[in-house]
Amino acid sequence: MDISVPLVLLITSVSAGAVTLGLLAMHLYGSLRPVVVPRNSLFAVQDDAPVFVFDGQTLLDTSPAARRLIGRAIGDGPTWNDGRAWEAVMGFLAARFPDLAAQIDGLGSTGQITLNSARNDVNPLVLHASRNGGLLRLTLSDADSEAARGHDPLTDRTIAEELDRLRRLGALIPYPVWREDAGGRVTWANQSYLTGLCETRDEGIGWPLPRLFPAMPPGDTSHRAQLEKGAVTQWFDISAHPDGCGETLYFATPADAAVSAEKALREFMQTLARTFAHLPVGLAVFDRQRQLAMFNPALADLTDLKADFLTMKPTLFALLDQMRERRTIPEPKDYRSWRKQMAEIEKAATAGQFQETWNLPGGRTYRVSGRPHPNGAMALIIEDITTEMSRARLFRANLEMAQSVLDTLADGISVFSESGVLVMSNRAYADLWDHDPSDALGAGAIGSMSAHWQARSAPTETWSRIEGSILGREARGEWTADVRLTDGRIVSCHVRPLGAGATMVSFRLPEPADPATMAVGRERPRQRA
Repeated sequence: MDISVPLVLLITSVSAGAVTLGLLAMHLYGSLRPVVVPRNSLFAVQDDAPVFVFDGQTLLDTSPAARRLIGRAIGDGPTWNDGRAWEAVMGFLAARFPDLAAQIDGLGSTGQITLNSARNDVNPLVLHASRNGGLLRLTLSDADSEAARGHDPLTDRTIAEELDRLRRLGALIPYPVWREDAGGRVTWANQSYLTGLCETRDEGIGWPLPRLFPAMPPGDTSHRAQLEKGAVTQWFDISAHPDGCGETLYFATPADAAVSAEKALREFMQTLARTFAHLPVGLAVFDRQRQLAMFNPALADLTDLKADFLTMKPTLFALLDQMRERRTIPEPKDYRSWRKQMAEIEKAATAGQFQETWNLPGGRTYRVSGRPHPNGAMALIIEDITTEMSRARLFRANLEMAQSVLDTLADGISVFSESGVLVMSNRAYADLWDHDPSDALGAGAIGSMSAHWQARSAPTETWSRIEGSILGREARGEWTADVRLTDGRIVSCHVRPLGAGATMVSFRLPEPADPATMAVGRERPRQRA
């Protein structure tokens, strides 16, 4: 009785302790296991190193660390025989072990190798590859595992937080960003890049990631590419930035606004070109370096310069030199004075003060003007005014002839425009009123002329009537009135309306008596007597 009680107590205590230890072990085992190991896995215990076992390109098994490494790419199935896992693993490892594929092919049916990652890798790795019985085993480990085990937990947490911030930053970038290795394979992409793939591809997205944009031409660091999204076309400016570790980071910034602006500018320039092509005026626009930047066909016609010469963008002096050789510029006395004159042309045109009339040896006449343009540019405008000058000369000759005819008349003639300005008079008018009409031609108003007439005549209302007829204050009609001058002579004033609102006022003095007639008249009384 006394012996059984202690024995029962001992057995009870040992059983309770065993149950407690079992529950504690189960709790610890469940809390430390981050992933579920697939059934029938070759890895019965938790392995800290990523290990992959392949049969050909079929993934047979992985360690939990390996599944955490590429779990998103290979999915959750117990076996993966569609090649996705092989592509994902090879894509991940090839970026760090460039000659991995060749080394694995050299293993044969049996053998093993150990590879170190590239020297410029920030976190160097070691890859152990072995083949046995047709199965390929890949084990990835840290090159400095001892140092890794000595990391401070606070440092590890800081690194993890920084990595999380960088991942969220990459996901929030609103335009595509991706990274390519030396072989042009996409090894990383942000969310915008993946979204673009989903919007432009009907099939699924595998590994390695497909291209969203065409490959950039070798040697280029930037170019423009378009992306077709159904009926919508988007434009992007792509820039490449090598990271110095054998990979290149690409940024695709939207360029729709720039493309639209360039298209509008191109259409505007085409409209200008079509407009310039129909202008009879020669136009030459020079940039700030004084090279020909734009010209129209009329320039070639007026200067007799070949189009191939103009398309070579000659300088201002080269163009003027060619015009001199083709005699489409006034012949200078000597070359030095000509060069000085051309320099003055450039200086005056830049200030917007250059305008000359060139009389060419062949009889043609050009009006040449220079106009400044923004950013130091300059425009040279050449107009053929040969016809205009011929008409002006003909008009001047006709005007001189008409003036000669008027000067032969005995009556004083004055013609006023609709606004009452003296536009024409003859010599008899100047002699009668004692002033040169050329001094008042085009500027003599009827008011001042009326005052001039009134000062040399007796008071009369005739001058007011003439002024009213010229300015339209009275009914326009033909009428005549006599006026006595201060010297006693009688002047007959005749007002006659002309076309275009003009009015002609003529002044006639009485004809002097014939002396012979007067002598006969004096003798007749004596004959009657």
